[in-house]
Amino acid sequence: MMKSPKIILRYVLGLVGVFGVGFVLLVGLHFSFMELLARFNRDLENERSRIAIGEVIIANVNQIERNYYQLATTSASSRSVELIYAKTQVFFAHIDQAFTVFKNGGSLTVTTRLNEEGMQDFVRTITYVPNEDDVLEVIDIRPKVQEVKERMQAIAYLVAKRNSLIRSGDQAALPEVQDEIVIFFKKSSAHFVRLHENANRLYYQGHKNLERLQGEISRRKSYYTRIALGVNAAIIFGVLVICWLIARQIYAAHSQLDFVSKEMEKAKKQADVANKIKIDFLATMSHEVRTPMNIIVGMTGLALETQLTPTQQRYLTRIQGAGEILLGLLDDILDFSKIEEGQLELADQPFDLKELVDAVVEVVKMQARQKGIALVAHVAETPWVPKGDPVRMRQILLILISNAVKFTEKGQVVIEARLEELDAERLLAVITVQDSGVGIAKEQLASIFDIFAQGDASVTRKYGGTGMGLAISNQLATLMGGEITVESKVGQGSIFTLSLPMLKASSRPVHRVSGAVGQGPRPAGNLDILVVDGDGDQQEIAKALLEKAGHRVKGAANGLEGLRCLAKFQYDMVFLALHMPVLDGREAALDIRAFERGDAVERGELGYDSDWLAARLHGQHTFLVAVSDQPQYTDQAMGQDSLFDDHIGKPYTKDALVQSVNRLTGLG
Repeated sequence: MMKSPKIILRYVLGLVGVFGVGFVLLVGLHFSFMELLARFNRDLENERSRIAIGEVIIANVNQIERNYYQLATTSASSRSVELIYAKTQVFFAHIDQAFTVFKNGGSLTVTTRLNEEGMQDFVRTITYVPNEDDVLEVIDIRPKVQEVKERMQAIAYLVAKRNSLIRSGDQAALPEVQDEIVIFFKKSSAHFVRLHENANRLYYQGHKNLERLQGEISRRKSYYTRIALGVNAAIIFGVLVICWLIARQIYAAHSQLDFVSKEMEKAKKQADVANKIKIDFLATMSHEVRTPMNIIVGMTGLALETQLTPTQQRYLTRIQGAGEILLGLLDDILDFSKIEEGQLELADQPFDLKELVDAVVEVVKMQARQKGIALVAHVAETPWVPKGDPVRMRQILLILISNAVKFTEKGQVVIEARLEELDAERLLAVITVQDSGVGIAKEQLASIFDIFAQGDASVTRKYGGTGMGLAISNQLATLMGGEITVESKVGQGSIFTLSLPMLKASSRPVHRVSGAVGQGPRPAGNLDILVVDGDGDQQEIAKALLEKAGHRVKGAANGLEGLRCLAKFQYDMVFLALHMPVLDGREAALDIRAFERGDAVERGELGYDSDWLAARLHGQHTFLVAVSDQPQYTDQAMGQDSLFDDHIGKPYTKDALVQSVNRLTGLG
């Protein structure tokens, strides 16, 4: 049992699983890194805001320091001192706002002046989120700003006092105030130095944090890249391993399939050989069984011609009917074996559709009359002459009409036939057989054309049959390029339709009712007849039946013996069995026709009889009748072979023999 497909399915599912897990890992890793990167970017932006706040504080401290020393050089005008002091308070306010954002977080508007004509100041808003370290830095720098602010107030007071003394002309107090201002300014430099240091530390720390974050981002990116490469490598490795396993399984499955295919081919060849042996055996056995059955039927017919009691008459009639049924079954088996082997040959000859249908109806008429069933046939008039195989058509129709009569208890069977023109060269023969019988169930319609298939088992038990008839007729129709369709309802009957395409014939069919042109006058009264048949029993039956019809009959065991009989005596008619030892019927017929034409015949076995045959047969025409174990074969042979004047099939029957004699000689 092959397990490879299931294993391959598991591997495929594993491959899908590897792809799925790898995809989930990569997506998760990607989103995780993106979230981390977003957090780092927020931290970077926060540090840039921190640096910007430090820059704001430093810039305002520088402005305050500039204004602080500018007070020393102001004029005596108190207005100048007030303006400088007012500007300084604005700078202190900016520093306080920066401290507030630095401590509590928030937004801060930063204005950068551009020293370029026609360009406006660059204004941007920064947002800052504080952290714990920032509080310590604010605590450390803010007192220094407060000290500078207080000293700014003090120096503004001293400068304003100096300017007041200058305006009042009080020269006595002025030196003391000026000295105090000088000393105050000297002590102020240290405050501004410490303030600048603290502010620069804030700025420096921001840059340091920024560098740290950028380095961390770089490291995280490198780490993420390594992990992603590792996951991709693992996925690729897993895929390659699974693909290798799948390839190995596919190779194993292919090898197994190749082995199975070879085994199946081997088994098929063995089955074909066995089937051929079976078919050959079937055909051989059918022939072997048919020979004694012919004797049984023939001898029974002879016995029925004798004086019998009613009981003996009834028994022999039953025996003869059963024998004819068995012969029909054997014919079906032989046809089936030929179809199976593709050896069935189809004739191609003109025929009369009406005569064909009437002939089949005539055969089945007695069966219908015994059951009290009306058998009606309608054949549409047509100007065309069809060309095909009338023997096989007759066989199909016989099966369809016989079945219709068999499965009909009361009512009628109607046969309708017509020819339809397909084009300038082709015709379509359509023949329907409609009965009022038991019908066929819908679920059984699909199988009625299968070999040995029948409908309801109860119907089979009642009416009998093997189920081969419809199968053979359907196969024959298919071989002839046509089809058989059926419509049926249980209890209402069935309609079988045979549709066969065929060519148009250019002339009417030739009916062989007499010998060939140039033959001598037809003999009258009792005839001298030669029966050439290698089967002694069959030969005896034929002789007895012909003698009862009033003819003089001689027998011969093979074709060579038949030629010697013709050399010694003039016979009006010769029945030639086609299959005989030494010399078969066809070879004997070829020699007879050659002698009649005056041709040289090389047949050394005849010896001096050749001269007698040449003298007796030259210019004559002897009626030759082909006799075959299969009537269908001889029908085809007669359609294309000019050797024989007529044909019949075995078993020999009085009707077949007498009708053949009458057809050729015009007797009766």
